Amino acid sequence: MVYIFTTIRLLNMTLDQSQRTIHKRQIPIIGVGILAGIALFSLFAVGYDTGQIFSIVQGKSSYDTMWLHEFVHDIRHESGFPCH
Repeated sequence: MVYIFTTIRLLNMTLDQSQRTIHKRQIPIIGVGILAGIALFSLFAVGYDTGQIFSIVQGKSSYDTMWLHEFVHDIRHESGFPCH
């Protein structure tokens, strides 16, 4: 909530101060959308990735090495995702 104080000068030199209230959204929608995207990507990376993300850079060899899978291996088990 933002308060704006305005001062208005009238022709007869009187001073009138009024206060206006501007209501803004409490939750930034863009921020929530970005965080939801990061959460979904993280869920995929931890739970389901078996080389798909690095296949963009490494090609078919990423399915054999599975760097990201090995990096988040313990997190995967603690989260309840089976992998072997």
